[in-house]
Amino acid sequence: MKGFITTIAVDGKTTSRELDKVPPLEVLREGVGGGHIEHIPYWDTIMLLDLPHPACAFCHEESKLNGMDVNWKATVLWHAQAPHMAGQDVLCGPVVVLYGDPEFMADI
Repeated sequence: MKGFITTIAVDGKTTSRELDKVPPLEVLREGVGGGHIEHIPYWDTIMLLDLPHPACAFCHEESKLNGMDVNWKATVLWHAQAPHMAGQDVLCGPVVVLYGDPEFMADI
């Protein structure tokens, strides 16, 4: 089993690390700035070497209510997969994306 966790900060910087198992919920919470996490709908792939790979993304459930800044980089990536959301919604705060081999993705 092999996977990756990538965090997209509100300033556009990304950090990634390799995983040998699905991270615990606390790691996802930390990645989105604490509190409750929310699965981002319609974000089901990530482009790597110009090929789509299965993925899922998470944000802070109350990011907008808590006044977190808009995460423009994550929003653009999300809208590329969900064009119907463009002009409808934005992502705020840090965003965490998980992706990996089929075994890793099956365990999410």
